[in-house]
Amino acid sequence: MTRPAPTIAALALAVGAVAICGPAAAQDLNFGALRGDDRHVFHAGAGVEDAVVASFGYDYLLSLLGRTLVLGGELDVVPVHASDWRLRVGAVAPVTSYGGWMAGAKARGILRNASNEVNRMTNLGVETSLLGGFYAKRWFVAAEAGVDWATATYIHHTETYRRLVYEDARDGWYSSTGANLVYGVSGGYSFSSVDLVFRAGQRRDLRLATWLLPLYATVGVSVRLPALADDR
Repeated sequence: MTRPAPTIAALALAVGAVAICGPAAAQDLNFGALRGDDRHVFHAGAGVEDAVVASFGYDYLLSLLGRTLVLGGELDVVPVHASDWRLRVGAVAPVTSYGGWMAGAKARGILRNASNEVNRMTNLGVETSLLGGFYAKRWFVAAEAGVDWATATYIHHTETYRRLVYEDARDGWYSSTGANLVYGVSGGYSFSSVDLVFRAGQRRDLRLATWLLPLYATVGVSVRLPALADDR
């Protein structure tokens, strides 16, 4: 007898796409250490959450209304499983500041992929968050909280799934396939044009349940470079 379509199970697996690489790879910038001619930022990091994750990214710094707008992107990968990755592109904008204190907002679009013996999931999403802290020339400490929303996920079922679970499973898009609440703290030490950054926090779904590992943590390094001749 043909089994009923496991729609709930498929959606549960799609929700797992939200967790691909998670939040740990995101790098923080010490706004208090920025120099007037800083324009390019290259960063790399590694984190531990449900897996070991590596991150590589680039940011471009713009001056807007007397504040620094950060435009950029980063690629997060799981080294032991190359088909699990996440690409994020967006902006970080300071909103208000007083002395060394600064509060801002972040918004980025997300494209991510994960695969296993059951299916391959390609997800489109959005992350938004608020951040704030104290930024000095040599160090900073900050907090961040936001939402990582998987707006739509394309699920491609494997032949193994069709053979063992449901032979008539349909590949296709699933909308509103999950969201995470992400919150944590970060801190770092800056010298010359280098920022050393540590982040730690927690990720929960909308029912406030945690994932396999309740906490995430990452370490990273960012290198700031001045404007090139054609940037001036």
